[in-house]
Amino acid sequence: MLNLADQRQMPPVLSVAINKVIEESPEVTVLAQAKPASVMEAMDALYEIQDSLMYNQIEDE
Repeated sequence: MLNLADQRQMPPVLSVAINKVIEESPEVTVLAQAKPASVMEAMDALYEIQDSLMYNQIEDE
């Protein structure tokens, strides 16, 4: 399990991967599509993607 809550910076490889996911995801709001400036901003964008995927799956069933 990866815990970034206490980190000030993300590892470079993870940062690149997160930026790519955010850029390619239509679920992320326009404000979150900019490169996250902090770990918390990146986590917020990833949670937004996760929530949209979970809610879309429930609606599809």
